[in-house]
Amino acid sequence: MISSLMMEHRLGKSVHQVYDCLIDPQKFVRFHPVIYRMDPIGQSTYLVHEKLGLLGMKVNFTYTAKIVEQPTQNKVEMSARVFGLVNLDIQFIITPQQDGCLVSECIQIRSSLPLAWAMKPVFKKQHTLLFEAIGAQA
Repeated sequence: MISSLMMEHRLGKSVHQVYDCLIDPQKFVRFHPVIYRMDPIGQSTYLVHEKLGLLGMKVNFTYTAKIVEQPTQNKVEMSARVFGLVNLDIQFIITPQQDGCLVSECIQIRSSLPLAWAMKPVFKKQHTLLFEAIGAQA
């Protein structure tokens, strides 16, 4: 099963500032609401540490993610396999605007199980908070 989620985030920051927060693991971790560590394990590949609230409990888990930079297109692509059940492909395209930039985000969720219905609201909440935090940085 494949499901997609499209989101847009308007920020009063330059394309470069936002792009840098997405490709720099230390900055990304600083702004992301549930990812608290990213350890490099290979070329553009990281072991991601996440703490997510599920059913009133905090669940810690790790997964491998790859970040592909496309600076000439102001595009960042991330891919991950979570719990061995879900493949995620996330694409961020950052476009300059008169008062900052627009981040167009496409999240593709692929799984043999019907999990997208539960994952989409989590992504909406987490990534809204992520881009609010990036936009609020001094």
